[in-house]
Amino acid sequence: MSDSDARLLAQDTSVATQGSWPLTLRGLLRQGPLPAPEDSVERALHLMRNYGVEALPVTLDGHLMGMVSRESLLRYVRERGLDDEARWASVSDFLQPAEETVAPETPLETLRERWRNRLDRSLPALPVVDKEGYCLGYLHPLDLFFPEPMLRPQLPPIGGMATPFGVYLTDGRIQAGASNIALIATGAFMGLLIFGSLWLSGWGLERLAVWIPFVPHWVFDMNAALQDAHPWWSACAVCVRSVVILPYLLLMRFSVLAGYHAAEHQTVHAIERREPLVVPVVRRMPRVHPRCGTNLVAAMGIFAFVAELASCFPWLQEGAIVIAGLVTLFTWRRVGAFLQLWFTTRPASEHQLEKGIRAGNELIERYLQSYPTRPHILRKIWCMGLLQALIGMGIIAFIVSYIPFLSAFLR
Repeated sequence: MSDSDARLLAQDTSVATQGSWPLTLRGLLRQGPLPAPEDSVERALHLMRNYGVEALPVTLDGHLMGMVSRESLLRYVRERGLDDEARWASVSDFLQPAEETVAPETPLETLRERWRNRLDRSLPALPVVDKEGYCLGYLHPLDLFFPEPMLRPQLPPIGGMATPFGVYLTDGRIQAGASNIALIATGAFMGLLIFGSLWLSGWGLERLAVWIPFVPHWVFDMNAALQDAHPWWSACAVCVRSVVILPYLLLMRFSVLAGYHAAEHQTVHAIERREPLVVPVVRRMPRVHPRCGTNLVAAMGIFAFVAELASCFPWLQEGAIVIAGLVTLFTWRRVGAFLQLWFTTRPASEHQLEKGIRAGNELIERYLQSYPTRPHILRKIWCMGLLQALIGMGIIAFIVSYIPFLSAFLR
């Protein structure tokens, strides 16, 4: 094991021995699926068996409606017999008021004292409810008597972004790793890649127009309109112009962002699998992630390309949107994974993995230090990082548009 691996392993395990993170409900909060009023008795009993509790909160659109106990469900099933009617009865018929709820800011020591002499009773799940009555999750009473919260808790779905200076991670409320300035720099960097790829594509298409004289010149002109009188040449023009993405993908592949992008995905995989955040483990994680924005870009690109291609032919124009939608539906994930593997990520260096691990540990630490809350929609949008990246792209677009030399250069 290298010195850096040992250092990161010590950092990962020091939490359990030093207790450096303040104790809040975050480390113990369970956020598994909860029964809804319309669920069946069978589903509620199945959840209680999996969670090992005697009662569970029942929620409607996230808001606490009451509690359902295993005792009342089993009594009903025992009285009615194990027939389908009993198993399929609605949970709403067995709702009881919650005798006890937990506020998100309640100290753990307060809960421990409250439950210290009550362990001989049945153990319901303790719903954690905010001031609006929204159930943020629940606690298992036995979890209160562990000395520390779980070292690697189950976080909400994690988003992130690669920047030229490191990895940015977020759970939709907490930001960790690279700063907002780094996210703006990422947008500016991607803007430069876009303008660079546009220039390279234009330059290459001009050369092709000279080298292939038998093809109409407008086929290679990215600003020329498609001609209905020549559907096949129009289709060729759509295919030719789509190569504008190739220089961008190649520039991305060999940029510093690709390595940090891989480190971001691998760190997120490790957190989601609750693996230790150390280089040997994180390095083995996949570089492809199903929630990557590359998949969304691939879907939009496939849809636009197929729709425009189909619209070149009069007999396909009416169904162009449907054709594009079907093709996108069956291909976008595979194309997105292909683009991630070969273009938007590349094997991360040890330094880049360490930056990703540092961001992951920071996210977990801030998560455990915070109280359970629902993030405001504006906060979630800001934490996505897209607004910051768009600001960076806008700065580059402004510079290019208002400097005559650069505008003429790109034309």
